[in-house]
Amino acid sequence: MKDFTLLGTRVLVKQREIKKQSGGGIILPAAGQAKPLEGIVVAVGESIKTQEEFHLIRTGNRVLFDPFAGIEITIYEEPYLIMDIEDIVLIFDKE
Repeated sequence: MKDFTLLGTRVLVKQREIKKQSGGGIILPAAGQAKPLEGIVVAVGESIKTQEEFHLIRTGNRVLFDPFAGIEITIYEEPYLIMDIEDIVLIFDKE
C-alpha cells in the first residue's frame, strides 16, 4: 500500500471487523452495531518516523483509539481511518 504518503503525525488504521452475527446466530443490523474502537496501524506519517517521542507507534501495532477519532476512508474497497497520533489511547502488547 504505497499509493500515498501520510503527512505529519497521522496514522492509517485498519479497523477491526464488526461481527455481523451474534453468538446465537442472529444477524445484527449495521445501524445497531457500535463503531469498533480498535484496529491495526498500517501506515504512519513522516513525522512519526523521525521524532523520538513517537517511537512506540509502528506499523503492525494493535491500538485502541478515541471513539470519535479519525476520518473514514475506503482504499481498495476496504475501510480505514486516518487519525492523529493523539487519538490513540493504548497500544496492545504483542500476543
